[in-house]
Parts: sequence; C-alpha cells; structure tokens
Amino acid sequence: MTSIGLGGDGDEVDAIERVQARFGIAFDFEDCEQFVTVGDVWRALLKELGKSEQQAAPLWSDFVRELGEETLAGDQFDAVGLETRLLI
Repeated sequence: MTSIGLGGDGDEVDAIERVQARFGIAFDFEDCEQFVTVGDVWRALLKELGKSEQQAAPLWSDFVRELGEETLAGDQFDAVGLETRLLI
C-alpha cells in the first residue's frame, strides 16, 4: 500500500491526535512536522512509550487502526507498512 489516504486537509492532524490519545502520549511538535510515512509516526510512538508498553500486544495493529480509522477499511489495515505514506 502506497498511502493510508490522508488528504492533507486536517485529517492527518486528527489521525495523529487519535494515536496520541489512544496511547496516552504527546509527540514533540517538531517531530510531527517531519512525519511523512507510517514508520515516522511509529518510531516517534516507540520513543514515547516505555519498554513494557512497547511489548504489549497488539501494539502495531492498534496503532494502524487509530492512524487509518478515517481512511482504511477491512483488510487494508493489513497492507500498511512502515514505508506507507500518510498523505495521498
């Protein structure tokens, strides 16, 4: 999958806010400005989580579901990888 389908019209901000709320973290604003791929957000999330939280299952699937809640459906969630772009 090349993109999770965020349009750059504010839905990317909503997606990042959902991830922050779901995992009880806050990204550094400067980091958010650099987010281009799902992997960028994933690495920022891991940086904010403690070791035990990083090992909690199903971290990846929960993360992808929050990030793609507005744009993905069905088996599309399974096709998201670290290089998947956020914006279309």
